[in-house]
Amino acid sequence: LASTAQRVDGDGLTAGKLLVDSKAKEPLPSESPTLEKFVALLCEELKLRGQWAKVAAAVAAQADALGAGRDTPPLTLAATVCVLVVERHPPKEAPSSQTIAAAAGLEEKDLLETYQMQLLPHLQAL
Repeated sequence: LASTAQRVDGDGLTAGKLLVDSKAKEPLPSESPTLEKFVALLCEELKLRGQWAKVAAAVAAQADALGAGRDTPPLTLAATVCVLVVERHPPKEAPSSQTIAAAAGLEEKDLLETYQMQLLPHLQAL
């Protein structure tokens, strides 16, 4: 077994590390974006500013604290938060659930299913 094992080239490994280090100028982020960040970006895309954005951020923080949608992709959950905020506090030109789904790159039926399964059980707390 020892005779068939290949030898490790230390100089080659060092050269490879130096090459990777030279290409990676910026360090990786220390944490992934939060639900609140996805909600803020989606609100910006939907032109929900001011009070609606603040309410959406607060609902996102509460949903996160409750563990709502823990197994749901953050952008999908952010879209459901926007649906909830628009339903509760409709702006003059409220985006439809279809518009919100499109902004998040989702099918409307998937958005509404996630809304029903992940947020509605926590509706009173949100």
